[in-house]
Order: sequence, then C-alpha cells, then structure tokens
Amino acid sequence: MRHTIQSNDKNLLIRYEWKVANEWNGIQVNADETPYWASPNSESRFITEHYYGFTKRAAQVTSAYQVMHPSWQIYPVQTYKIHCNAVALYRAAFKLVLSHKHRNLYFWPKVLQKKIFNRQLLRF
Repeated sequence: MRHTIQSNDKNLLIRYEWKVANEWNGIQVNADETPYWASPNSESRFITEHYYGFTKRAAQVTSAYQVMHPSWQIYPVQTYKIHCNAVALYRAAFKLVLSHKHRNLYFWPKVLQKKIFNRQLLRF
C-alpha cells in the first residue's frame, strides 16, 4: 500500500493505492481545502452521522458494533478517480458498483476521536 497527501492554498490531493493481482489499484480525490458542516436531514449528514457498523465474521456470523465520534466536516470533492480491479479484489458481485459514475462523493480526512463499543456477534 501507498498513499499521497498534498495540500496547497485551495486544494487537497489525496491518493490511496493498494496492489491486487500484481496491479496498483487506487482512489484519488481532489477536494477544496475548506470544509463545511453537513446540513441537517441531508444525504451527507446521514452518511457521516451513521453510528453502527457491520462486518462478516464467518459464513453465518456477523459482527455488529456501535461507533461514537464527534461530527465530521466534509470537504467538497472537485474530481475523483477510482481504479479498482473489483473482480480480483471482491469477485464479480462488486464490478457494477465500482465501475459506474457515482452520484455523490463525500470526503472527510480528519477523523477525530472515535470509540467502538457494544460489539456483538449475530448468528444466522
């Protein structure tokens, strides 16, 4: 893995890359240097103020957890590039999701203090 973070008076350039199948994959974002607070009842507020997470642990076991953090400011995205060999990384199911033009992108690089608690295993 590798990353780049560059800043000037007006813009941020952030690039994160990883290797899959011997090929560099990555996400690059060019964003305004000045962040804003998400409006109440907006899509960006819903995304950044989401306080629960889930992750697959085994075939029939999912881990659910609660996350607590202060509100995050959002940096307006000017341009972005995504290069991801989704089939090699996630299998064919994610190819469509990662290959189409995204409707909205939100970027919040300054993740402050966070706490994860109430971790539970859900069995199906």
